[in-house]
Amino acid sequence: MASLNNRNGNYQAQFYNPDRSPTRKRFSLRTSDKAQARRKLSELEETAEAGEFDPWRDDPFDYRTPERAKLPLSEAIEQFAEQKER
Repeated sequence: MASLNNRNGNYQAQFYNPDRSPTRKRFSLRTSDKAQARRKLSELEETAEAGEFDPWRDDPFDYRTPERAKLPLSEAIEQFAEQKER
């Protein structure tokens, strides 16, 4: 289970596990809106429970997927342009 902390107006997620070192792992949720922070925290808790996210090893904001990592620059530019047209 994780908790929500407010530090200097920005919210942080804090995960606790007495069997891990350090026992508490904190990181910014990159928002100052409490409702948005709760949604992000809930999503992270769900993915952690499913085993898809480990707060002690994974970066919660690393959006690079294997598909995107192998995407040629020309295709990335094309996809970006298509998104901007909408």
